[in-house]
Amino acid sequence: MNSHKELENKLKVSPDMLWNKEVMKQQVFTAVFVLAVYAVILFLLKGSFKPFLGLHRWHESFIDLFMTPKWYKEIFMGIIAGTLISHLIVGLDLLVGSIMRKDIRKWLHRTDYLLPRTSSEKKWAFSITLLASTLEEIIFRAYILLAILPIWSHPIWAVLLLSAAFALLHGSLQGFWSTVWIFLVSIALCLSIVAGLSIYFVAAMHILVNLNNLFVIPILYYKKKKNQE
Repeated sequence: MNSHKELENKLKVSPDMLWNKEVMKQQVFTAVFVLAVYAVILFLLKGSFKPFLGLHRWHESFIDLFMTPKWYKEIFMGIIAGTLISHLIVGLDLLVGSIMRKDIRKWLHRTDYLLPRTSSEKKWAFSITLLASTLEEIIFRAYILLAILPIWSHPIWAVLLLSAAFALLHGSLQGFWSTVWIFLVSIALCLSIVAGLSIYFVAAMHILVNLNNLFVIPILYYKKKKNQE
């Protein structure tokens, strides 16, 4: 039995459980929750300044993430960055597999149980990725990162802390090395915000990383390796 099949059976996870209408409903509910949280923040800020001075500062930084005049340019830059970083991660993953003397084909296919297989699963995977990636950037990079940045003497500590939490939340189904790669991607996303890039850049970058991992990389690398053997 293939290693990814063994892991799928062990975790009782299959693509039809990840890419379906119910998961999309969960993402829509999350979007409503995110908007509700922002509505509460606006209510707290209305007509009161001194009691929520820190919240006012956070809100100013939050608004700045959306107020870039060249949002279309940052989306384009994010698409390029997301594509490049996803292929860089594959290169690092192949390097690790080679150093550890793994069967490269099995190594590349170890998380196949996450990939959509049917046309229906692929449609849901595409839609869920667009919404979920955007929501995660708002929650993690806009809400949380902007809130914890002022706490630390240097931004890198906030970046590392949030990236560790982000990776652990996402890596439970994918194994140790996938968690490491998610950690590195999160660092890149956080540093983009610290560098002054907009929410449009990080959302586009996040979306392209996920879309490449789901649809492009399996075709470019997995099948190529299979044909070479």
